[in-house]
Amino acid sequence: MKESMDTGSCPFCSPPADVIVAKNRFCYARWDRYPVSKGHMLVIPFRHVQDFFDLAGEEKCAILELVGDGKGMIEKAEKPAGYTAFERYHGSLFDIDCCLFHYFLIILNRLFCIILQ
Repeated sequence: MKESMDTGSCPFCSPPADVIVAKNRFCYARWDRYPVSKGHMLVIPFRHVQDFFDLAGEEKCAILELVGDGKGMIEKAEKPAGYTAFERYHGSLFDIDCCLFHYFLIILNRLFCIILQ
């Protein structure tokens, strides 16, 4: 597992309480600070891991539980036609030079994903 030498600087390890919209023992959900569409939500484990396979079984279940909760929250707010969920880790796509490598799952409404295709 790749980890930063200083996980204290990771923006996902210790989120401010006011950004958390749902949580359980192992992970939390928050609206994306830079959404590509309305209803863009992140589900993030509290533990600093690089990818899904580094999570313990309980953490994997907890993430999937919050994906369901997040879907419900998006549905109440945005009424999308459907959903797409995919995973990333901080440092993989937009922050090439970043070495934080904190896994998260993204939930987007289907309308936006169809526009991208």
